[in-house]
This record gives sequence, structure tokens and C-alpha cells, in this order.
Amino acid sequence: MTHDRAITAAHHALAACRHMDEGYLQIWFTKTLGGKVDPIPGGLRLAALGTACPGRPRFREALADWADFVLATREAEPLAKFLQLIAARDQWARVGLIEAAVIATGGCWVPPKLRDEWAGSHLCEISLFGVLGRGGDPLDASRDWIAAASRLVRTEAA
Repeated sequence: MTHDRAITAAHHALAACRHMDEGYLQIWFTKTLGGKVDPIPGGLRLAALGTACPGRPRFREALADWADFVLATREAEPLAKFLQLIAARDQWARVGLIEAAVIATGGCWVPPKLRDEWAGSHLCEISLFGVLGRGGDPLDASRDWIAAASRLVRTEAA
């Protein structure tokens, strides 16, 4: 596992979430880490140290989500850890986290071709951590990716 500044910040964030006032947490994230907080439908999007991900509506929870995301995507074997991270989320949060992981790790997210576009597939395709998922839209492709990744994790554990 590569130990970088984001991993250190994620560990600090998880510890601070348990003890620090939410206002101070936000100041630490934005000023010390140079982080950015943006509202998105259903929550907050946190970005710092080259990693952005969607999170829950309250800042403390969104910061914990960001920290868990950083740690999961930087694991030596991130697939099982990432599946644990998204398991407790609703289907749309999973889509957002998978898309964020694709961006953070250099995976591939190919949206389906729109009606007036000349090139592309009619399918949405996701390639993340060596696993491919396909579907008619991002939600279907995310479900397919989760199913394929889960099978792979079960096979490796056996």
C-alpha cells in the first residue's frame, strides 16, 4: 500500500470525527487540506488531496465517507474494501462512489451513447479494479459491476 498524504489525512479525519466540533472539522478540511465542499443532491461532495467523492448530507458524515473512500481506494487489494464501503449505501450513492473511484484510480467509465451522437456504444461500461460492468444506464452498469466484483471476491476468498 502506498502511504501518501491523503492516507494520513484520512486517518486523522476519522479520529477527529469522533471528537472534534463540526465547525472545526470543516475548517481543518478546507484550510489545512485545501479541501472543497460542494452541495450535491442528497449530500455533499468533498474533494481534497486529489480525491473527491460524494458523501452524506452532514459534514461530519461526509468527511468520514471521504476518509473511508481514500483508505478503500488506496488499499493494496482495494476490491473487497471498496465493496464493504458501498454495501450500506443506497443504489444512487453506489453509482456516485463507483464513478468517483473510477476517477480516483484511473478506471474507465463509458456512458451510453446519446441519441444524436455518432460514436459509442448503447451500453454504459465501467472498468474498476480489474472488473467490468455493463448496463443500459449507469445504475444498471453499477449493479452489474457490483455483482461481478462480489463474485470475484467470493472466488478469491474460497
